[in-house]
Amino acid sequence: MGINWGDAPTWAGAVFAAAAAYGALRTMKSQQDQIGEQRRFIADQRKVLVLQEQELKDTALERRQGQARQVSLKVRRVPIEQRVESTPRDVEVLGWRWVADVHNASDAPLYEVRVRTGEQLHDVAFPTDGQRPLGDPRQGPVEVIKIGGLWRFRSEMFHGEYDETAVRPVALFKDESGVEWHLDEHGALSDLGS
Repeated sequence: MGINWGDAPTWAGAVFAAAAAYGALRTMKSQQDQIGEQRRFIADQRKVLVLQEQELKDTALERRQGQARQVSLKVRRVPIEQRVESTPRDVEVLGWRWVADVHNASDAPLYEVRVRTGEQLHDVAFPTDGQRPLGDPRQGPVEVIKIGGLWRFRSEMFHGEYDETAVRPVALFKDESGVEWHLDEHGALSDLGS
C-alpha cells in the first residue's frame, strides 16, 4: 500500500495544526504557572508590607507616647480631722479629700497639668519632694512641671462615707509636642489630641 500524495498536504497541515495547538497549550500552561507564581509573590509582598506598616505605626505610637508614658499619678484619699478635745487621740473626721501626686520622670517639661475627679478640678497644687511641700500652693492648673518635678494636687473636702466605686482622680497634661493626655493611677494613657 502506498501513500496517497494527494492527502499529504492535508496530513502535513493537520500535523502542523496539532503542533501549533500543543505549543499554544504549553505556552498557556507556562503563562498560568507564571501568573500563579506572581500572585503568590504579590501576596507575600502584601504580608510583608502589612507587617512593615504595623511596625511603623507601632514605632510612631511609641514615639508619640514616649514622654507621656514616663509620667506617673499616685492617688490616695485622706481624712480631714479636727481635734475634739485637748488630746490628739480624740479627733473627729470632718470629711475626706483626694490627694494626687503627679511625677514627671520624662526628659521634657509637662504643660497645663491638672487633676480632676469627675468634672471637678482639684483646687490646690504645690511642688513637693514626695513628703512635704517645697513651695507655695497654687490655684488651678500648673503651667509647667519641670523634668523630675513632683507636684501634689488636693481636692476640695467631700463629706459622707467613702465608696470604693467612687470616681477616682485622673491627670490631664500636655507633652512637649502639645499633645494632651489623660492618665489614670493605673497608668492607662489616652491621647486627647492637640
